[in-house]
Amino acid sequence: MNIMNFYLCWCALLRARFTSAFIPLGQDGKLGNQNPSSSSSLALGLAPPVLTSTVTVTPTVTPTSLVQNILPSTITVTVTPGVSNTIPNSPHPPSSAGAQPSNPSNGPPIPQSPVQNALPVPWNCTSPVPGLSQEDCTYLSTIGFASQGQNAISSASGTAGIWLGSSGPNTFSFINGASVPLILVVWYNPYEDAQSSFMDARTPKITYSLPEQGSAVVVSIDNEVPGGWSTVYNYTTTLTEYGQVNNTMGEFNTGIFATTDVSRLVNMVGHPMTVVVQGSGCRSDMQTCVYMCAEEGVVTCGRERSYRLENCQGQPGAVVSNDWEGNPTGGCQGWSNGGHVDVIFT
Repeated sequence: MNIMNFYLCWCALLRARFTSAFIPLGQDGKLGNQNPSSSSSLALGLAPPVLTSTVTVTPTVTPTSLVQNILPSTITVTVTPGVSNTIPNSPHPPSSAGAQPSNPSNGPPIPQSPVQNALPVPWNCTSPVPGLSQEDCTYLSTIGFASQGQNAISSASGTAGIWLGSSGPNTFSFINGASVPLILVVWYNPYEDAQSSFMDARTPKITYSLPEQGSAVVVSIDNEVPGGWSTVYNYTTTLTEYGQVNNTMGEFNTGIFATTDVSRLVNMVGHPMTVVVQGSGCRSDMQTCVYMCAEEGVVTCGRERSYRLENCQGQPGAVVSNDWEGNPTGGCQGWSNGGHVDVIFT
């Protein structure tokens, strides 16, 4: 077999195995406010010990960081006893991180991780999971969440894949830059799970209180794990009629084609967030490298060819392509098989 034939076969294999550039999708569209029971829609034992102390640290910014003018001067990080949970000052990539994958247009691979959706965590708001306050626990129960988050404190506790602390190959700093209390919600999106982002049907991986401006938490994520996050703002955010958090969402895939982005498809008038990949510096926010509804004036969308990826080209680490159905794919890369992402809610 000559080199050209080998290359063509390799490309065909990649197209057969890889999905869109941020999360595995069903055949009928991207994440949007749709009915999970419809065939044409897409949806996306013991509690660990309670976190007991806080420390104040300098945010993960450098003089040239894109987020330096968004963050407060210091942030408070809740610490798990025995678990490193300080915001890292630099990403932890292997030597190849920061370089663009050889074939980024095909997006990240179908996840092969053994991660499973967590079992429901009972509503016991007198003793909520680590990092979730009683008040926030009660609010989530009243708006229809099926369960508290698992809030594992290590890769070995509960179901592996997403946990509190900075010990994993991929770390996300979630930072409250707003002037109101927030509740962070992070979920896992296994391949072909049409309800992974529907909090009335699935147990989130993380539900974590960020009670004031500057509050922050570091979350670790294994490689080859897809998922997303959103926030509940000031005890006013609810679930949509189908069970998704009715706010702006973030999405990620970790691994060789690690990608992240902001999605406004569930709620085009949701609260702002900014995502910055350390290393490449790629930024996704409400106007840049963001998924938006294509039709003017609509508040939600998500079916085939109903959305677009806005203003993503032209910055380091940004990748833009289309899937075989003509839908845009892409987002911020530059953290293959390990790295750090800052997420600031404003």
